[in-house]
Amino acid sequence: MFNGHVHVYERTWPIREGKVDQKNGIVYVTSGGGGGGLENFAPTPAFFKQEFRSDFHFCYATVHLGTFNLKAFDQEGRLFDQFTIKKD
Repeated sequence: MFNGHVHVYERTWPIREGKVDQKNGIVYVTSGGGGGGLENFAPTPAFFKQEFRSDFHFCYATVHLGTFNLKAFDQEGRLFDQFTIKKD
């Protein structure tokens, strides 16, 4: 699930029914570091967050032949997160 709203970058572990589920879980990504005021939300359960950054950033996402790839870069263009999900 890829969305933009809160002014942070956040990627969860694969979550299903409130627990990490590597096989059937959903990865949630929030990207909101494009120029508005930055925020830092706490507390967040440790199992929930895999990557978090309260910084200006941008994302580059591709979808090709059942593969979703996302790369997140800081405002200087440095890669700080990436992941790939393949549809079975």
